[in-house]
This record gives sequence, C-alpha cells and structure tokens, in this order.
Amino acid sequence: MVFTLLVFGAAADGQGAISAFRFAGAALAAGHQVRQVFFYGDGVAAVRRAEVPADELDLEAGWRKLASSHGFPLIACATAAIRRGLLLNDETEAVRNGVVHAGTLGQLMIALDETDRVVSFHD
Repeated sequence: MVFTLLVFGAAADGQGAISAFRFAGAALAAGHQVRQVFFYGDGVAAVRRAEVPADELDLEAGWRKLASSHGFPLIACATAAIRRGLLLNDETEAVRNGVVHAGTLGQLMIALDETDRVVSFHD
C-alpha cells in the first residue's frame, strides 16, 4: 500500500507530528511505501531545525533519516512556512540537506493521484 501523510501540527503543540513519524516508520517496517509527507499549517514547524533537549525526540533529524533511507520527499507548504516566519522559500532554508523542500498544494495533489491511502495527523 502507498501512503501520503499530511501533518497539520507542530511537534511542540501535541502528538500529531510525532504520531505521523511513528506511523511512517511502522508502515515502512510492514512493507508499505510512503509516497510523500506534506507539512501544512502549523505542521511546517515539525521540520524546522531548533534546539532539541537531550531527552526529547529530534523529529527533524528523524524525518530526514527516514526519508533518505526510504526515498520519499518531505515537503513543507511554502505559503504556510512564509506565514509563520520560517522562510522556507529562501534557498538556504528551502532544502535542508537535500531532504526537506518548500512545496505547493499542487505537489500534494499530484502525490494524492499516486497514493492508495491518505492519513492526516492533527493535534
């Protein structure tokens, strides 16, 4: 089965972003595929590099590792990122180590056409 995941919540605001990460790992371990992870609204903060306390999950690093290991893109909505001051449309911020990209809802629609199931994660 091929999944597209939608993340609507930041890691600091609840369990949605963390649940999405755990779901992706479990789905991949079970032999499924992830077509794309799309971060929208407050979810764009889930892939923002920030100081992470030693006793907390570094969600951004986890997403980068999972995506690069399994070959799927992490896309943060450019408009949502700009509205939240993350400036993901600037080239230095747009691509973090070749994994997290600024994108559009059009890219999400294309992924949905190539997906068996869409799972969304809210806080």
